[in-house]
Amino acid sequence: GPALPDVPLIVLVATDHEDTAEREALWREIQRRTAALSPRGELRIAQGSGHFIQEDRPEEVVAAIEAVLAATGTDLGDCTGQSTASGEPSGRSP
Repeated sequence: GPALPDVPLIVLVATDHEDTAEREALWREIQRRTAALSPRGELRIAQGSGHFIQEDRPEEVVAAIEAVLAATGTDLGDCTGQSTASGEPSGRSP
């Protein structure tokens, strides 16, 4: 596709698909090209994760979100990085 505007972009890559090495290499190249669509694109490998990175390596997803927000100048001072079972951030009143 066309290049994206100058925006932060992080493409998270899983490593455990249980597929052939050839297909994994092809998939990784597609992901590399996707990250390259933005001048500030970045490819991050989530070692030990399958397709559902958010379940296997949630800390990688949170770190990527925080990195993109920081790159946009968003103040992360109120972010705690923790949440409760209710979905509300810990330390805050609903």
